[in-house]
Amino acid sequence: MATTYGDIYEMFVPMITDYDLRQLAPDDRDILLYPLMVSACSQFVTCKKNLFDKDNELEQFNFNLTPKEVDIICHGMRVAWLSPKVLQGELFKSFLNTKDFYLSSPHLQLGQNRETEKEARKVFKQMVIDYSYFWDGDSVD
Repeated sequence: MATTYGDIYEMFVPMITDYDLRQLAPDDRDILLYPLMVSACSQFVTCKKNLFDKDNELEQFNFNLTPKEVDIICHGMRVAWLSPKVLQGELFKSFLNTKDFYLSSPHLQLGQNRETEKEARKVFKQMVIDYSYFWDGDSVD
């Protein structure tokens, strides 16, 4: 039995608080989530399975991922989801003069987005490292 992209998306969506994403039709949502999944897979370099061995027409991997592997991919997707929000805030900052930016709420939001993205990246990297050291090949957790 193969792990579907939908299996991964269903685990990922509750990890973020974007209510607009939850309101999208499943096909539209999947179009947005696929690049995040690809990005996460490319960063999960220690995975013992070839994460690029997948069937895009059937929207599935050609093997079964463990729950731990799915969780790591979802955390990588979270980093990929948050990164543009930090970059967008940086771009907005460049359009405002320093005084206006720091007196407005975008300054606070950018700081929060930076911290959230930084923490998410740290957790993801640690999960990848832990997987590389402790994965036993038969684990189902």
